Amino acid sequence: MAELYNKKALIVGASGGMGSAIASMLTKNGVHCALVGRDKQKLEDIFSVCSSSGNPCFTFSCDISESSEIRKCCEEAIDNLGNLNYLIHCAGNYNKASADECDLEVWDHILDANLRSTYHFARHLLPQINKTPGGAVIRINSRDAPHTGIGIQTAQKRAIDGYMEVLFEDVREYGTKVCTINPGFVN
Repeated sequence: MAELYNKKALIVGASGGMGSAIASMLTKNGVHCALVGRDKQKLEDIFSVCSSSGNPCFTFSCDISESSEIRKCCEEAIDNLGNLNYLIHCAGNYNKASADECDLEVWDHILDANLRSTYHFARHLLPQINKTPGGAVIRINSRDAPHTGIGIQTAQKRAIDGYMEVLFEDVREYGTKVCTINPGFVN
């Protein structure tokens, strides 16, 4: 994957299963990575794996439900790596709250961590990504089949898909690619 060599990526959710696998694969292929997650120990574990490739990588512990932490994380990533080519967002919170019984505080927290974090990371990084040929924003979301008892989950997943569709149209003039990947459940 020579086309990835010396590219720069910020990976949100790098301390999780899918995010750590993506981070490991990218660094092995020459990508310099900013690894973002909330679990400091898991971030250190994936940092050890990624840094063994010899490519620069940095970790940032961040609560993605807090917009001020996202802004700080993005600024530090740009300070450490320079202009970024890729934003890969595969983090979020899951809650089994039903549509008719969900507490407003839970609703807001899930929206902050999942939908609003997608917006905030894109907002802060797109000025950099739009300047780089072949830049991309990738959101790992999930299948959102409407099952009983997960109304809040279905609503916010569909909102993420809608936001990413509009974002695709908004940045296509720069050549920036935008996509959402919706896998089923993973371990």
